[in-house]
Amino acid sequence: MTPSPDDGEVRELSQSGIQFIATYVGSIPIKASLRDMRSTDLRLRVVKTAIHAVASKARADKDPEMAPIEEDSVAVLLVGEGQPLIKNVQVALNVSSKAISMSHADTKQPERNGGLVSRHQLSFISFAGAGDQPHQDLLGYIAKVKDDRRCHVVRLHDVRVSRVMMCVNKAMELNAAKTNQQMRPKEVPHASEPSTTRGGAEKKETGDENSEWSISREAFDSLSRQSWYHGLLTREDAERMLVYVGDFLVRQSSRIPGQVILSGRDGARVQHVLLMDENTGQVRTHDHQFQTVVDLVNYYYMHKQPIHSDDVLIELIRPIPRREIIPEA
Repeated sequence: MTPSPDDGEVRELSQSGIQFIATYVGSIPIKASLRDMRSTDLRLRVVKTAIHAVASKARADKDPEMAPIEEDSVAVLLVGEGQPLIKNVQVALNVSSKAISMSHADTKQPERNGGLVSRHQLSFISFAGAGDQPHQDLLGYIAKVKDDRRCHVVRLHDVRVSRVMMCVNKAMELNAAKTNQQMRPKEVPHASEPSTTRGGAEKKETGDENSEWSISREAFDSLSRQSWYHGLLTREDAERMLVYVGDFLVRQSSRIPGQVILSGRDGARVQHVLLMDENTGQVRTHDHQFQTVVDLVNYYYMHKQPIHSDDVLIELIRPIPRREIIPEA
């Protein structure tokens, strides 16, 4: 059993990071998003399949007669088409709570040492895992840069993969904790008579018309300046505006005074999520709390993370701007 990082290692991960010598074998596109891989088991199988594809390609370049290994028929469908991109360069792999980065560390090419090979912010890394036999010395992690989602594969030197995985998992935990603290609101004012609508996914927009949360003037001014904020808009009108998966907008509820709703298309359906807690008036999702609605939308949009709420999963891909009304002359 691999021990957890000690206090000194946690400090290193929070600061400059922990470094390992490795070979960056290469990468392969992943066409499945985290949303498509809802179970941890499937995510791990996809990483193992990607590791196998990259390692097999790297070995086949050296040994064309290499015997094939049986593939995972389900996971292979989620790995991108086309040939893996093979690098085979020796690197210093640095794991920190901010990023996983690789820099040249080849004794045969000292003039290149220290040069950056790749750097992936931890907030854009969705999953990491180790390979199976005969690839038990390989580690893969899935990272997304813009629209390019790939599994990057490294071979560790003189260190167990389980130890590096321990550091990666701890780094992701530290990153999530820091993000949560930065996004946590100081205080959100609320009225004494909240709506009786259940928090989270909007089941039905009903409520006491005298029930209302108060939003600070500064927060409201900031919200009203956002192109994706439509003000007072009915559920039906919102659904007509959201055409493609990932389309989203934010609106004021037409039936619950003071409630702010995020509407987004998830496949064939449009989902509606109440953004203000029914009891406290706090701006939140099931995963995080925020100081303002603008903070919430910016967080999920910039980090390309789906919003989870009960059985609802909404990806914020394409903000739908409100239609500006031009007054007649």
